[in-house]
Amino acid sequence: MNARTHTLPPLGAVFAAVLLLSACGGGGDGPTGFETGADAPAPSPASDGSPAPAPSPAPSPAPAPAPAPAPAPAPAPAPAPSPAPSPAPAPAPTPASASDGTTIAAGFQFSIAAMADGRVFAWGRNDSGQIGDGTIATRLGPTQVPGISSATQVAAGDWHALALLADGTVMAWGYNSDGQLGDGTAADRSTPVPVHGLANVKAIAAAGLHSLALTEDGSVYAWGDNPYGQLGDGTKADRLAPQKIASLSNVARIAAGGYHSIAVKADGTMLAWGDNTYGQLCDGTALERVVPTAVALSNVSGASGGWMHTAIAMADGSMRTCGANAAGQLGTGNTVASASPVQPQGLAAGVKAVYAGGEHTLVLMNDGTARSFGENSSGSLGTGGKASSLVPVSVIQPSGIRALSAGFNHSLALRSDGMLHAFGFNQYGRLGDGTTISRATAVPVLGGVR
Repeated sequence: MNARTHTLPPLGAVFAAVLLLSACGGGGDGPTGFETGADAPAPSPASDGSPAPAPSPAPSPAPAPAPAPAPAPAPAPAPAPSPAPSPAPAPAPTPASASDGTTIAAGFQFSIAAMADGRVFAWGRNDSGQIGDGTIATRLGPTQVPGISSATQVAAGDWHALALLADGTVMAWGYNSDGQLGDGTAADRSTPVPVHGLANVKAIAAAGLHSLALTEDGSVYAWGDNPYGQLGDGTKADRLAPQKIASLSNVARIAAGGYHSIAVKADGTMLAWGDNTYGQLCDGTALERVVPTAVALSNVSGASGGWMHTAIAMADGSMRTCGANAAGQLGTGNTVASASPVQPQGLAAGVKAVYAGGEHTLVLMNDGTARSFGENSSGSLGTGGKASSLVPVSVIQPSGIRALSAGFNHSLALRSDGMLHAFGFNQYGRLGDGTTISRATAVPVLGGVR
């Protein structure tokens, strides 16, 4: 592993008291609550001792999070700053209608979408090449990623992106400090490169600085950053190319969180591994796990990894959450972290899919409406205001939602008619509306990306 900082806040009084129905994992973003020229340091700890999560070491000179007592390597050097934003491109065609909702992904300060014709478009921050257009220019609207014409799914980490192609192979681009692109190097890529050694892939996930792939035979592969065992191979060694997780089989869905990973098996059981400082593995402990560890739940239909929390969809239409809760991202009406799965208020039925972000959670309901809860100072809950919520509240628009994606402090909503909307923090143009103005109500991405 190269020299970098993997800083997590102290456990404090945590115990004092994202797979999205898809392959998309949670991405990251700068800490929320500030609308200055840069993402600002994380807020103060909550009463339960769970500070707001800080992003993984940025490849740009953003303010560092508050120091933690645990020793950690030094941060990686920052890549070159982004040039001035370029004009937004022409509208793109309709996003592909994959049933698992992985056609849109919100990463750290950028967004990405796969189209029905197999092309991929991205927008937002680009100083590590995460837009994939061969430049490091910020993009305020959808920009086509060259060299991809048969994408069926996309996934976004902090500063890297993945695309699953129709032939079962995977392409990657962006920041590659820890091998998260899986091309056998640690060199950043501003255009897509093939991920080594993967075939017959049916789902992908990315978050933070690591990546996952699920193959047709139910096997899971992992690569990239591994300081907390989030690659699940029993070590803490970074991997520059995909490594099969030997202990996993018969997996139906995968998800990636900030420093943790999740698998849901075909029988409805769930396993999780990696960092567990705030109980985000849902196993009732704060013990770090370097191999997949069973969660005491059955009839799980999907899950999503947030920065330091996890959201779980159940087959009966209810949902569960666990992990950090300083901003109310567990939806329980308080800010008490939980290492065991808890049920958000008012969501005992009707849940179709769940999406965990940095400090907020999105929920897609069976009727095409959405709920949200957690941190909202930049409008990432889509309520029309900027008051955070400890309990689920309604996303006021759009209607007829088919899929959602939660970044650290911005959100995407794909309608059934193919129109894409965005809301939340808009530094670097991550909402794709041609501006850098944050939005508390969903606005169409330029051209609707339809």
